[in-house]
Amino acid sequence: MRYCAGKLSGILMNVRRPHIVSKQKIMGDTLEDIQALESKISSLVTEFSKNLNDLLAHAGDLLKTDTQPVINCNTFTQRAKFLEHLKTVRKSIGECITQVNNAGESINKIHIAETNRAAELLGGKSQNISLVPVSYAGKAIKPSRVKAPVTQPFQTIPADMTFIKITAGAGIYAKQVEVPSDVKADGVIYYLRGADHFAVRLGPLFLHGNIGNIYDRTGEPQRIKYCRYGPKCLRPEICTYYHDPLETIGQRDCKNYTATSFMYSPTQDSRGCRRIGSRDRFDIDLAQLQPEDIRDFYDQVAHELFCAVVISQMQKT
Repeated sequence: MRYCAGKLSGILMNVRRPHIVSKQKIMGDTLEDIQALESKISSLVTEFSKNLNDLLAHAGDLLKTDTQPVINCNTFTQRAKFLEHLKTVRKSIGECITQVNNAGESINKIHIAETNRAAELLGGKSQNISLVPVSYAGKAIKPSRVKAPVTQPFQTIPADMTFIKITAGAGIYAKQVEVPSDVKADGVIYYLRGADHFAVRLGPLFLHGNIGNIYDRTGEPQRIKYCRYGPKCLRPEICTYYHDPLETIGQRDCKNYTATSFMYSPTQDSRGCRRIGSRDRFDIDLAQLQPEDIRDFYDQVAHELFCAVVISQMQKT
């Protein structure tokens, strides 16, 4: 067993450092060199897995539970040593994973920067972009460079996730399902195929929707309000009101909004505004919420959540 544990540690050392090369050699590595290293690491991982199984096989007697109220001193001592071997292996595995994550995150940041630079060049834009916010009246506010922080760790996309496009340049990785009951509270974003809605469960909360349009004072708003007839609407395919696809089977409506609907106003006279959200009035507003206020708030939260997911994925891809 000591031989197996020692061999495992040696293999893990090779995985972390397959060979030592100079900085100059790294810069000159070809694709073939990288593929050879990747193949070598893959072989080492396979060998590690085999030796780990051998180690566990050697410890078969130590894993048995003795039903007799007697402690075998020899077995007890060997089990204690075996646990130390497992701690060493676990530590080595953790170091390997940390090294891979750190390398992946560093490379990912560089790739994001170069991808953005290429997009700017292809679009005929300058690399130094300044976004100038303007007020509603059209007057320029103090210019500032807007850059979202890269805070998400490097990670791979699970095999059961599909990239669902929302616009020509944006989409969300989600797990495709058919019905709301398939959406689990597991931190995964789901996509309801028939409804064309994304969905999540957060504790007792079920949110679903997609990224809709936000109308200002121009244009003819459509699907910003729920149809009063709901699933009983006779012509939902041409109706300009919103029909929840989970209530009206066959519809794939996307809820839209007015810009003012994201503003908070506690007075009932301010039509179309949010009725809750300010901490200093939260208890008062909570007691006065109507069912339609709650429904609209959930829709907006879903819209903003999925916008945030798209932005977050852009920082990692």
